[in-house]
Amino acid sequence: MAVTVKGKVSGKANLTLVTSGKKKPGRPKWLPDLAEVEKLASQGLSNEQIAQALSVSPTTLYAHKAQYSEFTEAIKRGSAKGAAAVTNSLFTKAVSGDTTACIFYLKARSGWSDKITALEPHQGQADQWVHKLQHDQKLAEGKAAHEYNVKIGQQVADAAKECLRILEMSGEELLACKDQIEAEFAESEKKHSKQAAN
Repeated sequence: MAVTVKGKVSGKANLTLVTSGKKKPGRPKWLPDLAEVEKLASQGLSNEQIAQALSVSPTTLYAHKAQYSEFTEAIKRGSAKGAAAVTNSLFTKAVSGDTTACIFYLKARSGWSDKITALEPHQGQADQWVHKLQHDQKLAEGKAAHEYNVKIGQQVADAAKECLRILEMSGEELLACKDQIEAEFAESEKKHSKQAAN
């Protein structure tokens, strides 16, 4: 059965619609370009993004994946190529010494973790060790200061004894002592001059 409808559409031209008793043809069948699908998948796009790039709905894309193994394989090949390219680039950077790339590669490929979990149960013990080391350091500093003070104190005591001895001397002994002190002083000056020069 054929039906003809004539009329104006928006005042422009006559529209003639001729139909037969047959079913409407609908949309043309979508045939994907497998090379394009593989390329899109290699760029890391999701299925939804691939569908959008190909101007089809995600439902159509999933239907084609279910119907056509070549279509599914093109997506898989593309994804694998993209992952290989990124992995190779990351590996090259890691091997060349890029610290960030090394850390990421070890985390992703070797299960490495930068979290210190082994010490967590012993954290209290570690804190005690640190406290003991700090305490020992303070003791060592105090002991060194004490030893220095004892040494200075001994030198002062020796100097005081020498002063008392000198006060008890006679005139002749004082002159001899004076010469000895000047010689020791001159020797001490030479020694300090050499130490200052070094």
